[in-house]
Amino acid sequence: MNETSLPRDAVFMKQAEAESRRATCPRAHVGFLLERHGKLLIRSSNQSPEGLPTCKEAGHLMVDGHCARVTHSERGGFVKLALKRLSPQGATAYTTWFPCVDCMNLIILGKIKRLVFASMADPNSNYRREFHIAKRFALRAGVKLIHFPKEKLLRA
Repeated sequence: MNETSLPRDAVFMKQAEAESRRATCPRAHVGFLLERHGKLLIRSSNQSPEGLPTCKEAGHLMVDGHCARVTHSERGGFVKLALKRLSPQGATAYTTWFPCVDCMNLIILGKIKRLVFASMADPNSNYRREFHIAKRFALRAGVKLIHFPKEKLLRA
């Protein structure tokens, strides 16, 4: 995770942060973007699928530490990409929260080359172990990880 950020990383991280405000689960506000060669491919946030109740309407539905009422922002992003018939290969992903293992596997399968993220796992949370597994998977698969803390975003 010693990769350096690029000037455009601040621009896309600001957009990911703005996208995170559209999340429908108050437990986590996660924004996700994919860009390639400076062109935005998709943007997504963790939201309830259209037509289903949100957490605000029906409460959380917790399964294995995740709220099952919402689709993770990465998964929603990959669905949007598929609907547009676009490939994620070679893109850079921007996210406000480091992906879970399942979402990291999507990033790896999609041949994403870089992942720029703002927040890491809270050392006191149950997510900590999953973070380390997802990080190990990414590094082994050759995904470059760039930590872009929210404090840096505020200065950008």
